Order: sequence, then C-alpha cells, then structure tokens
Amino acid sequence: MIVVKEAGSDLRFGRMIVVSPGTLTMDPKTGARSGTASVVTPASLSSSTGPAAFRVSCVGVGSLTYQVAVVSTPSSINATSGAMPIGNFLSFPAASIDRQVSSCQGYSEIVTVGATLTVGFSQPPGGYTSAADIALEVRITANH
Repeated sequence: MIVVKEAGSDLRFGRMIVVSPGTLTMDPKTGARSGTASVVTPASLSSSTGPAAFRVSCVGVGSLTYQVAVVSTPSSINATSGAMPIGNFLSFPAASIDRQVSSCQGYSEIVTVGATLTVGFSQPPGGYTSAADIALEVRITANH
C-alpha cells in the first residue's frame, strides 16, 4: 500500500472569532467546523478550511485487508505571538475499520483527517501553522 498526502490538502481550521477560551473542531467526514459557544465560526470566515486528505493506493495484484492510523501528529500550531494545542485526531473512514480490497489493481481511496484545536483566553491574533506533519499509516492486517 502507498499513502500520499493530496496536494494542497493540509488540515486548515481557518479564521475564527474568539470570545473566550474554547475549542474548534474540524470534522474529517464533512469538513465542517464547529466551535464551542465562545469560538465563533461565521460562514464569512470559512474560506480555506478543511481536513487533511491522503490517497491510499494498492501496489501489485491480489486482495488484502488493511486499516489506517493517524500516527505522527503535531501537538500544537504556532505563531510568533503564541500557540494553540491540537489533538483528538480522527480519520474518515474511521481508523478502526477493516477495509477489504478484492483487487489491488487500480484501487485507491481518499482518507481525510480532522482534529480539535484548543483556543486559549486572549489568544493572540495571527497566522498559526505547525512544523510537524500529520501522517497516515497503513497496516495490512491479512493477505489473501
């Protein structure tokens, strides 16, 4: 199996209005953002948001069963003026689901990854990024 991050598909939380501490979650299935009451995400600030996306492809021929796992994740996103913790990484389809591939020839699947961002009190404004990458690992659970 080969896993490649789709070009231009980084995990992007986008802009938000912070009233007080809270969280902002990116749903890996729908790409929708949801914040606690104190982290407001109006539609007008939703450009350039979305989950990270990875293409999982088979190599060779035959059938197999596999699972995916989010394995290398940043613990925060950072700006020169502050940092925000990031965690609770989830994938869609869910990591615990066995995927049955009857024929590897031409098989590929897109797996998306979301997470929860913790926004602190008086979070400084700015562009926050992470030097660490999100990685997706494939575990082949059985070969046929």
